[in-house]
Amino acid sequence: GAVVRTMRARQAAQAPAKKLTIKPLRPPSIPADFDATTWLKLQAAVRAVHAKKPVESSLEELYRAVEDRCTHKLAASTYERLEQECEQHTARSLGALAGQLVDASAFL
Repeated sequence: GAVVRTMRARQAAQAPAKKLTIKPLRPPSIPADFDATTWLKLQAAVRAVHAKKPVESSLEELYRAVEDRCTHKLAASTYERLEQECEQHTARSLGALAGQLVDASAFL
């Protein structure tokens, strides 16, 4: 046991130290149509939820699309587009409800 430890210690002392270089992480390059394709996927999912229909993309795909958009500095654009999509849905829904009811107190 002691002889093996001594031999390993000598080998470690004689081996030159390897230099470790750490490079900064860069996000991978994105395709030219990245913004359009990821937005269409998200928009289709939001519209399907609003229409109470099944969403074609998996939750993992949608999460990854949002995560990738945020990584590539499209978070603000994504938020604004999602907000606009929800506002348009709300306006359409309220318009449909307002056309159906004569008495506004029925909402209360």
